[in-house]
Amino acid sequence: MKKAEFIELFVAYLVAFITPLAPMLILIGCLLISDVVTAVWRDKLIKKPIYSKAMGKTITKMILYMIAVLLAHGMENVFGTLPFVNITGGYICLVEFKSNIENISEATGIDLWNAIRDKIDNLRGQ
Repeated sequence: MKKAEFIELFVAYLVAFITPLAPMLILIGCLLISDVVTAVWRDKLIKKPIYSKAMGKTITKMILYMIAVLLAHGMENVFGTLPFVNITGGYICLVEFKSNIENISEATGIDLWNAIRDKIDNLRGQ
């Protein structure tokens, strides 16, 4: 097999492997970006200094989160018994969603997280 053929085959495999994950990866990316936006907005409103070190952690989190989802997809493909992608991606999304809600709550003074939790409890009949 020629080098060019190998590269083409490898790229095709990567595309086929990653394509089903696109919605999850896009959602995680959007949640991370909105987390940065809401954190900066919150910090400006409460006049808290913004540090580049904290912003740099976002890049690290994005890379590591994407790796976690890719690894979960690999586990799911090999073992197929548990929904690894949904569990891993769902947890990451929930963490980032909660962080966004906390930033918005601090910026607005409205406790959105408890309001959301109360609504969910009401829907579940508790």
